[in-house]
Amino acid sequence: MKHTTLIAAILILKLLNTTAQQFLDVSVISGTSVVHDGNQIIDMQIASGAAWLDYDNDGDLDLYVSMRTGANKFFRNLGNGNFQNVAAILGAADPDGDGGGVAVADFNNDGWQDIYLANSQGDRLLKNNGGISFTDITSTAFVDPNVGGPSRTPSASWGDYNKDGFLDLYISQHSPSPVFDPPPGATTQDFMFFNTGQETFVDVSSLLGIANLTNWGFIGAWTDFDHDDDMDIFLVNDCRPNSFPPPVYTRIFRNDGGTNALTWSFTEVSVAVGVNDCRNGMGVAVGDYNRDGWMDVFYTNIGPCVLFKNNHGVFEDVSAATQVNLPTAPLYSWGCAFMDYDLDGWQDISVMLGALSGAANMSNSPNYFFKNNGNGTFTDIAPQLGLAFPQKSRNGIYGDYDNDGDLDLYIVNYGDTCKLMRNELNNSKHWLQIDLVGKTCNRDGIGSKIQITTPNSVSQYYETRSGSNLGGGDSPYAHFGLDTQSLISEVKVKWPCGRLQSLYNVAVDQTLLIIEDTSVHVTKVWEGAIDTSWTNPDNWSFGTLPKVADYILIPANRPHYPKLGTGLLSVGSTVGNPNFVCGVLQIAQGAQMTTGVNTSIANHGDILIAGTLTVLKQTPPVITNHAASDIRIAPGGLLNVNH
Repeated sequence: MKHTTLIAAILILKLLNTTAQQFLDVSVISGTSVVHDGNQIIDMQIASGAAWLDYDNDGDLDLYVSMRTGANKFFRNLGNGNFQNVAAILGAADPDGDGGGVAVADFNNDGWQDIYLANSQGDRLLKNNGGISFTDITSTAFVDPNVGGPSRTPSASWGDYNKDGFLDLYISQHSPSPVFDPPPGATTQDFMFFNTGQETFVDVSSLLGIANLTNWGFIGAWTDFDHDDDMDIFLVNDCRPNSFPPPVYTRIFRNDGGTNALTWSFTEVSVAVGVNDCRNGMGVAVGDYNRDGWMDVFYTNIGPCVLFKNNHGVFEDVSAATQVNLPTAPLYSWGCAFMDYDLDGWQDISVMLGALSGAANMSNSPNYFFKNNGNGTFTDIAPQLGLAFPQKSRNGIYGDYDNDGDLDLYIVNYGDTCKLMRNELNNSKHWLQIDLVGKTCNRDGIGSKIQITTPNSVSQYYETRSGSNLGGGDSPYAHFGLDTQSLISEVKVKWPCGRLQSLYNVAVDQTLLIIEDTSVHVTKVWEGAIDTSWTNPDNWSFGTLPKVADYILIPANRPHYPKLGTGLLSVGSTVGNPNFVCGVLQIAQGAQMTTGVNTSIANHGDILIAGTLTVLKQTPPVITNHAASDIRIAPGGLLNVNH
């Protein structure tokens, strides 16, 4: 009996010890131990930033950390669990910027990730020179003086609003610095900049309505909340109800498209979609917590956190129902992230808490870590994971720095020691990490939608982005926990410029590199006001043709171009070299067209897709668009490239 009791006690102790050691502080032994220097500034203690990136393309995540009074830190991952600070060597220290947020992206599509520093004494754009050094190109990239002005910029984020293949930039500006004695030129207005593709940016903030951008903004997150295949902006504001000027509530800027980037159409729809919310919003996390394919939004607050469930483009506050509305007041919650820490296939939520300042009446509180229970509720397990330490935590960015398949956390503690928390998960669960490389789309594939499906018919969804948390940059890779599934039936990527690409029977426990398939030659992808209500035309009735036609010739000079109404048309076979030569091809909503092996489409006019065009990957390219032609993809239309 004593022997049995002893064994049971040992098992319980082992279980408790395993749970408690889920995350282990390895800051000192890894060489990333640094004390954030924010306490030396008597001002609003909100600015802090960090980001994971692979600046030298060696396959290991490096770490950039911003400071307020001194040089920033840039920790190069040596690949053996250790890091080396190379900020000065690379010319990326920025010692005078009064650092805040960090946003990483390959803005010029040269294959090397660049860094945008959201500062309080002038932002910086650091261009990556082939992994050897960085150059500050702010003065040549931006004409607008506010980018270098004395305004507190807690965060920045990248997204391609017009789908031209170059990432545009949104920056949030909170308050003047210092806030109680604003210097000349200080502003609280947020800004959006159009990327010209020539390493220069144009201020297009007016497209969003300046009145919507003038409150204390914390972060604008790019996401396609309404599934119309363009990037919208979810803006979290530090909304102060009794402030002057009047407060600006949470905002959603719906991307309504256009033909000219400088006159693009956005509509502010927060009231219509249910997020017209005035709270002290801080950080934001975007992810699909319930695996329904629609991106949900979590954001932090002075007081209980907020979780908005996305019901097909309309949001519902489910904070109480999901049990994430634990009290934080009078304390503050800051950075947050969706991440699957235990690889069970459900997105959990990390939340950083901490006092605003070091005043005697403000004590720190432990962080939260909400485990997704898989039934629509969450449970805080931060104490069990070793993440509930009481410091002024501001950011918790995730990334698999040691390439062991689980996600680690780097936590910025304001005015205190920052911590690299290594995930010590030790189980048999599987995972997949995806590294996207765009060709006609932006090089990082930011704005892509990824769906993976396992043999048990479970699908998970991920939307890639840069700029999240609160001035933080989570891993640039899409990461999926697979639980016990040992194979992935399909990986489907919808690239931000419209192309759909699928891979089948994918192995698990790997970082999968997916390069955008350009076997379909698209000279331009255009989305705008095109007729999406076509019916079978008078002069062309595809219903009279065989289900599989080996050869269809439609001269480019015909007065009536073909329109495919509802139904399915298959073109091509394995015999010969059939072609589909057309002037203008329209595929209506509900219509499908597929091409067979050895089929090519020589398009002398436009291809207008409101339904689905499915083509096989092959050489030579399936579609050859002539110089004056467009491939136009309407909202809901698909250009699907199958292998």
